[in-house]
Amino acid sequence: MLDENSIDVILTDIVMADGDGIETIVKIRKSGNSVPIIAMSGGGRMKSDVYLGVAIHIGADITLNKPFEFQELVSAIEILCEPGNIRSIGS
Repeated sequence: MLDENSIDVILTDIVMADGDGIETIVKIRKSGNSVPIIAMSGGGRMKSDVYLGVAIHIGADITLNKPFEFQELVSAIEILCEPGNIRSIGS
């Protein structure tokens, strides 16, 4: 999908019933794609901070701890879509 479409930002949950956000981030980064990634988590078997720390380590640009306010998501997207932004911000 990333190879065939212009995508500005990816938002992925870390713990999903039918997928794994960590695996998604790893695949995107291994492909060499630098699309900005926002990872979110409310926890699971571990606390959300652990999942989100791993997400930053493997290539997510910003993390959001669930639950979060809509404006937090909007602000994260705005930061990542700013021309000349510095990546790997991590919140």
